[in-house]
Amino acid sequence: MKALKKAMSVLVSLLMIFTFALPAFADSATASITINNAVQGETYKAYKLLDLESYDASNDLYVYKVTTDWKDFFQNGEGKNYITVDSQDYAAWKNTASKDDANLKALIDAALAYAEDKNITPTATQTAANTSVKFDNLGLGYYLVNSSVGTLCELKTVDQTLTIVDKNKKPDVDKNIVEGANRVTNNDVQIGDTVNYEVIVHAKKGAKNYVLHDTMSKGLTFNKTSVAIEGLTAGTDYTLVTDGLLDGCTFEIQFSDNYLKSLTGDTDIKVIYTATLNENAVVKTDANTNKIVLKYGDQSTVEKETKTYTYRLTVVKKNADETKMLKGAIFKLSTDEAGNHPLKFTEKSGQYVVDPNGAIETITTTDSGTFTIVGLDAKEYYLTETVAPAGYNKLADPIKLVVSKDNVKKGNEILPNDTLTVKNQSGTLLPGTGGIGTTIFYVIGGLLMAAAAVLLITKKRMNSDK
Repeated sequence: MKALKKAMSVLVSLLMIFTFALPAFADSATASITINNAVQGETYKAYKLLDLESYDASNDLYVYKVTTDWKDFFQNGEGKNYITVDSQDYAAWKNTASKDDANLKALIDAALAYAEDKNITPTATQTAANTSVKFDNLGLGYYLVNSSVGTLCELKTVDQTLTIVDKNKKPDVDKNIVEGANRVTNNDVQIGDTVNYEVIVHAKKGAKNYVLHDTMSKGLTFNKTSVAIEGLTAGTDYTLVTDGLLDGCTFEIQFSDNYLKSLTGDTDIKVIYTATLNENAVVKTDANTNKIVLKYGDQSTVEKETKTYTYRLTVVKKNADETKMLKGAIFKLSTDEAGNHPLKFTEKSGQYVVDPNGAIETITTTDSGTFTIVGLDAKEYYLTETVAPAGYNKLADPIKLVVSKDNVKKGNEILPNDTLTVKNQSGTLLPGTGGIGTTIFYVIGGLLMAAAAVLLITKKRMNSDK
């Protein structure tokens, strides 16, 4: 038993097998297990594998019989590789090597798999209401204890009251958007842009049933081929699932049992993938969300979420005194002042949605004189009028706009409701030959004729005087 105690104290498994003994054995004797440092909300289970029939503590001699639920496991299953059961159901270690660390861990893994496969009912089950869990009125015997997280237990004593310490902690996840060298939880992008995600799973020694569930809102399109896990092999260490998901998530990453069992200490698992902001993105104050959920053990979850924002701009075209909406003005929106990189759009529900593959590069005002652009990043844009409405002067220069999460600015002016009013001066009708110009010619001609008549009369009078 001393060798067994030593081996169990260094187990790297989620579980611990231990023995109850009493200084004076009695059939009616009961024992209790107290688990300290328990994880609140987690479920702990105790399985009695062997009954303790008698023992001699002074000589370290113990007699066990296999329980009914576990007889097939030790007689015909993997358990027979470590513990043998005779015709009277007495159990004994197969050999000294069966009790070393590696074999004890293998026995634990095999027993857990058997319990799950055969749906073995635990001898006792407790959910931690706080940091301590206690099992009372247990029969003396050889027990297997696990939890929904995978519990690291330590053998403390072989007395009637046994205390073990759960060394495990809940796994956690960090989820961020990667922008260059920065990790952020919120960002701003233009429709069509790629959002780079990074998830770090802080896996714990004794990890069990780890599955990542990722749910993207409808404004994000998951790029299936972008998933990679640092140091892990797809199909062997994990499986990416995108179809037939009952919980409505976008995809799952299921970590294999073999990989989880290989973890010998706390391990950070780095998962990267991308999504593209699409035409269904919500705008301004509403976020396009991406939520990650880590399910582990039997039912526990850890959740983290990132938010991606995009913005809008409304343009209103009016005459100089703002008494008339103007149609026929043609605009383009660019990220450079020269207008060499105009945005492309797709028209949807009366709005112009940014679309890198869109067929629309210019927007023409209708009778309403108004149009709205959806899907802008938080950065500088230039609105250029390429054609003015008939009868109005074209704007001389592009209008610089700065889009941010809080507002849209034109210079230092904050645009109310992110709406830009663009005013045009009308041209003036120049005089023509059928207007006042003809009248002027008539007047001048009449004056000239009168002057000629006066000169002629004067000349005749001068001649008659001579």
